[in-house]
Amino acid sequence: SQLQEWALGQGLGLPVYRLIAKSGPDHIPEMIYEVSVSNVGSKSATGSNRKIAEQKAAAALLAHLQARG
Repeated sequence: SQLQEWALGQGLGLPVYRLIAKSGPDHIPEMIYEVSVSNVGSKSATGSNRKIAEQKAAAALLAHLQARG
């Protein structure tokens, strides 16, 4: 939600998430999700479910954007 608030505050619209890959057995999957914000960049992250992967990707992108100033 922090990434969403930042993006909207910058007038960039909502972040977009997409599944890049899913591997492993159903009981211990590994998912890679990417999040992107229009015209500013994207980051991807791995997690054991969609929510975890999306949260990690969003945190990574937000940290990257905030470091840029």
